[in-house]
Amino acid sequence: MKIMETRMETMEKEMEQIRTENTAQAKKLEETKIKMDEVIKENLAQAKELETMRGTTVDVKIKMDDLIKQNEVSKVAFSVSLSSSNGPHSSSHTLIYKHIFLNTGEAYDANTGIFTAPMKGVYVFRVFSKAYGSRDKAVVAGLFKNGQHEISTYARQDGGFIGSSNGVSLLLEKGDKYLCHPLSGHTINTSPQYWRCQYDANTVVMLNMWAIPADEVFSPNINILEELQKITTMEKRVKSMENEMERLKTVNEEQAKELKILQETTVDTKIKMDELMKQNQAPKVAFSASLLTSFGSQSVGPFYNGLHTLIYKYVFLNTGDAYDPNTGIFTAPVRGAYAFRVFSKAIGNPERGVTAGLFKNDKHIISTHGHQASGFSSTSNGVTLLLEEGDKVKVNLYAGQWIFDNGEHHHSTFSGHLLFPM
Repeated sequence: MKIMETRMETMEKEMEQIRTENTAQAKKLEETKIKMDEVIKENLAQAKELETMRGTTVDVKIKMDDLIKQNEVSKVAFSVSLSSSNGPHSSSHTLIYKHIFLNTGEAYDANTGIFTAPMKGVYVFRVFSKAYGSRDKAVVAGLFKNGQHEISTYARQDGGFIGSSNGVSLLLEKGDKYLCHPLSGHTINTSPQYWRCQYDANTVVMLNMWAIPADEVFSPNINILEELQKITTMEKRVKSMENEMERLKTVNEEQAKELKILQETTVDTKIKMDELMKQNQAPKVAFSASLLTSFGSQSVGPFYNGLHTLIYKYVFLNTGDAYDPNTGIFTAPVRGAYAFRVFSKAIGNPERGVTAGLFKNDKHIISTHGHQASGFSSTSNGVTLLLEEGDKVKVNLYAGQWIFDNGEHHHSTFSGHLLFPM
């Protein structure tokens, strides 16, 4: 009997110890569940942040691609010449410049002589015309937009070889067509030339974390084998949860690394986007004008009291309103590189020619000059300048000289545009 009581006491102590171990194991399991829940929450939060960052990166890339496309405006440029003499014709005749030096963008059709604007934008055209001197005919070629006359080249003299040139900057809509006609009764012999200034998703990886929650811990009973089995089961589950926690921590570390890379990439991308946006926000500046606003021919000058500022009153284009047709002065709206062109014509005269100079802040930069005793003389010049904001550019006619224009053909022009800000 006493032996039985001793054995019972021993078993009760063992049971108590097992209950204590069971309780401790259950507590450890509960703590592990809490920790794992925290890791899962952290993982899910980080996954959400990572997914947001990936989405933001995709959006940023799309916006950046749009900005790059805006900056990388389609390149359009052509330069061509005639292959033989042309004219005279009894009516207007489209000149077909068949010899192609350059046709980037394929906007010029060598079969028809027509340039078709591929997009809306500011286009710069130049025409150079040559002919053998003749008493009864001249070289007269007009530039036409959608059938409407814009400018002309004109030169005439008796004998020898004559040349004329002209240019204009125009805002064209997509599909606008440009071509060149010699006027009826006139001829053109050498290689006229046009040219136009040239003006880009990531796969989103979804990270979904899931976890199987631990079963509830059963209360221990007096069955030692059952209690021991529960302890063993809980130990396995704790071990499994610890392994899962380690795996989740590894995932978190990898996500943290990816987040850091994405954040750094986003910063770099934002810097590039800011630069592209600055470029896109640069002001659009271009102008082109001729002397006369009404039909008919007229010479300006000569003047004998020093330099005379030429006021080009007929405006083809004045994007940015930097050119003042009331004063003939262009004022730079921003610091940058600007391109200017001056085309000057005059009636031949033994006593005077055409000499017109381009001035920056009243300082002479370049000149156009032409002089012949009879006929019609043509001259042109151009320059690219670095201007500060507020710098002023104009064309002055020199004393004793004169310049000719025609309100229909617009022989004498002054043009300029901003290449890029600096």
